[in-house]
Amino acid sequence: MRKFIISLLFTAVTLVAAAITPPDTKVSVSFVNEPAETALKEIGRRANLNIVYKSDITAKWPKITLKAENQTAESIIKTIAGRIGEPYQIKGNIVTIGQSKGTRLVRTIKGTVTDTEGETLPGATVSIKGTSVGKPTDAEGRFSLNVDSENPVLIVSYVGMKPYELKLTAQNTVKPLQIELESDAAMMDEVVVIGYGSAMRKDLTGSIESLD
Repeated sequence: MRKFIISLLFTAVTLVAAAITPPDTKVSVSFVNEPAETALKEIGRRANLNIVYKSDITAKWPKITLKAENQTAESIIKTIAGRIGEPYQIKGNIVTIGQSKGTRLVRTIKGTVTDTEGETLPGATVSIKGTSVGKPTDAEGRFSLNVDSENPVLIVSYVGMKPYELKLTAQNTVKPLQIELESDAAMMDEVVVIGYGSAMRKDLTGSIESLD
């Protein structure tokens, strides 16, 4: 009988936990003359919410003074949205402040780059278009980038492969990205193996001998 009661209690706790979504998470916050952007980011961090908005609307937002004890994240966001005069929308764990078009993405993007055979590509260049954010993949073909851009586009390139572009959104970056690059036959004709890697023929100096 005791085991049966414990089993029921465990099941009840599991069901309650599953029913709680990020917007329903209760948090306590205290802001004194804080930028609204900072307040929203803090709520997002505490409630595991991804908050996106247009970068050009934050300048007009007033500073926030607010104290909330054990309230749902959604109720606090609703209060802040009302004070800054912006509409908001919540879908799952994504909160859009203002218009949904042209929103800013603030998130750490992770992923792996492979070829079409599933082989990882160490040293592939991964960057955010139009910014200085970028780095090569590690020995396992993995990457991690801190993105803070409006309408960011991910660019992935590798010698002998076709470049890859992906428009990043809050929806398609929830999980680590799996980037697959296709070989570029025309470019491969210009790739030279030099013993310690590969390079484009045009970038090398000195004589190059081809083996048939």
